Amino acid sequence: MMRKKQFNAKQLSAFIKSLGIYPPGTLVALNNGQTGIVITVNTAKLLVPSVMVFDEKVPRDEAAIIDLSAESVTIESALSPRSVEQHIKNYLNPRSQLSFFIE
Repeated sequence: MMRKKQFNAKQLSAFIKSLGIYPPGTLVALNNGQTGIVITVNTAKLLVPSVMVFDEKVPRDEAAIIDLSAESVTIESALSPRSVEQHIKNYLNPRSQLSFFIE
């Protein structure tokens, strides 16, 4: 359904800009085959947040955090938590990574 008229365009734009297309805590599939979790939103480029990536060879407290705006890696899709294997969710631990800062 087209609901464009139900929302104030300026308010909707501000809301999307503050949360991003992929809000912090979103599990994502990257085009390099890795799974990650969005850590921070880039308000200037909403499609390229910073992402912590799962790598079973690296301890969780040393996990790589990549700034997608500075890399050739892109997000292929957001993932449902149900579609991600439990050991990957445990590593990324979405609940502990979730925080918001609104300018």
